[in-house]
Amino acid sequence: MQHCSLFSLPSQGYAAVARANAADRDIDDGEACAIRLSLQQLLASINFSKAQRMSRLITFLIEAELMGETASLCEYAVGMEVFDRDARSYSTCEDPIVRVQMGRLRERLAHYYAQAGAASAYRFSVPLGSYRPIIARVTPGGKALDEAMLLSVVPLVNCNPGRDASAFTQGLNEELAFRLFHAFSHRIVPNHFAQSQALTGKARKITHVLEGSVRAAAAGARVSLRVIDVAAGCMSWCEQFDRDGPCDLAGQEALAGMACSALQLCFFETSL
Repeated sequence: MQHCSLFSLPSQGYAAVARANAADRDIDDGEACAIRLSLQQLLASINFSKAQRMSRLITFLIEAELMGETASLCEYAVGMEVFDRDARSYSTCEDPIVRVQMGRLRERLAHYYAQAGAASAYRFSVPLGSYRPIIARVTPGGKALDEAMLLSVVPLVNCNPGRDASAFTQGLNEELAFRLFHAFSHRIVPNHFAQSQALTGKARKITHVLEGSVRAAAAGARVSLRVIDVAAGCMSWCEQFDRDGPCDLAGQEALAGMACSALQLCFFETSL
């Protein structure tokens, strides 16, 4: 089959390729249409409607996934296809546009799913270090969690000295606790409370523990999170979240939003 750009493939050929590749991943025509509908809703939202670069980037990534063309996804390919770089002069070492825009895309997706897209049938995310998107199906009404599931939240550890980094980490802990409660409700237990209840013998059994750290600098911050499955005695999930810019309230909100959305993917949704 002749290779065509995702943005220039004729509609008839586009549908044929989408069907052939979707079948390989158990995505039928109906589900592919539903995924594209979720994509169109995202593109029409306040988070993306005026962001042409972000819209073109997420569209390119999702269509590549649906059409089975993710094997060739790399920083160079994204720069050429999405950002119209000149093949004669484009160097990923000298031009960081793809890395910068991918970071902004992750942040914008987190904001969308925390607000306007909270009820979306599908959620899109792109793990750090990868250009292949994750398409997660949200089970109608939310996938039921085990009634015994309890997540103990350990305050994030501040890895940097200084009052500013300490204050930023404390604020981030507060923002994350707020968002986790609204996402998981009574299944969230502060770690200090879980420990005190354990001493009295009255505690409900903690099934998972969330812990992590914050590394803050003048140019931005990184949050590292991991979920421990208590019964299995091992990590069941681990992720990192980056945010460029000042370590302020907006940074706390952005990082907490990204983390909470990722945890919802971890506990509530099914990846295709």
